[in-house]
Parts: sequence; C-alpha cells; structure tokens
Amino acid sequence: MSKYYFHNLCVAFDQLANTLLAGYPDETLSSRSYRCKDKLRWRIAMHVINGLFCDKNHCSKAFRLEVDLPEEYGNSWDSKYK
Repeated sequence: MSKYYFHNLCVAFDQLANTLLAGYPDETLSSRSYRCKDKLRWRIAMHVINGLFCDKNHCSKAFRLEVDLPEEYGNSWDSKYK
C-alpha cells in the first residue's frame, strides 16, 4: 500500500464532495473556495477551511496547485484562471 494512500483517499472524497455540489470533478473544495471567493458563501467556506488547516493560505495554495498541473496530469483549467 502506498504511503500516500490516506492522503489520496481524502483528496478523492474532497473531490467527490465538490462534484456533488456541482463543481468541477477534479477540483477540491479548497481550490473552489478560493476560485469563487467573490461569492459570500465560498468566501466563508474559504475562511473555515483555512481555519481547519491552521493555514491562512491553504485555499490559495490548493488553487495554485490545481492551476499549475501539467496537461498530462489532466489539467483542464482554462487559461483565464492562470
């Protein structure tokens, strides 16, 4: 079993939750919260998530990781998000 198994499983559940909330299937709630921070509900979610991770930049880091993935890893972001 991979040493990253638990982390990968958590990311998979996170992406499933985001998909169930009508988000991109390959995006985490952290990344979406940062991307949609102009809407009050996602701004609140961003502050909650950042607080849970004890990192005021967690969501912005998650978004940056999503955007910076190379195409061969399934990065489907439009250039407008870069």
